Amino acid sequence: MKIKSSLLIGTACIAVFACQTNKYTEQDRITSTKNLNSFVDSVEMAVKASPTHDWSVIDSRFDSLESRADKVYKDLKAESTEVDLIETRYDTVIENAKRTEENFQKTAEMHLQNVEKWWETTAKEPTAKRAITIANIESTTKESLNWLEKNFNNLKEESREKYNKFISEMGKI
Repeated sequence: MKIKSSLLIGTACIAVFACQTNKYTEQDRITSTKNLNSFVDSVEMAVKASPTHDWSVIDSRFDSLESRADKVYKDLKAESTEVDLIETRYDTVIENAKRTEENFQKTAEMHLQNVEKWWETTAKEPTAKRAITIANIESTTKESLNWLEKNFNNLKEESREKYNKFISEMGKI
C-alpha cells in the first residue's frame, strides 16, 4: 500500500512539473522585443538631433530592456536572434554617436581656441581701438562665435564658461 501511495504521489508530482507552463507568454516576447527595438529607434533619433548625451543613462535603460527580453526568450526557449540583431544595431548606433560627439567636442575646442587667440590679441589694444577691432571682427572669429552660440546647449560646462567669459569681456567695451 505504501508503495502504491508513493508511486501515486510521485506520479502526481511528475505530472505537475511536466505540465508546468512558462512564466512568460508569446505576447511577452513580442512586447519585450518591440520595446527594445523602439528604444534603439529613439536613441538613433536622439543622437541625430544632438551630439551630446548621458551615455550611462542610455546604456542602463538598454541593459534593462535587453535583460527583460533575454529572460523572456530564455523562459520560452525561443531563439534570440532578433534580440542579438537589435543589440548589434544598438552597439553600432552608440559607437557612431560617440565618435560624432568626440568630433563635436574637438570642433568646439577649435572654435574656442580661435576666439581665445583673437581675444588675447585684441585685449592688448587700447579700449578705443579694441572697440573698432570688435566691430570689424574677422570672419573666421565671427564664424567661431556664431558656431559656439548656436551649439551652446551642447557644449561641455567648461566650454560654456569660456564662451560666456569672452562674451562678457567683449560686452564691457
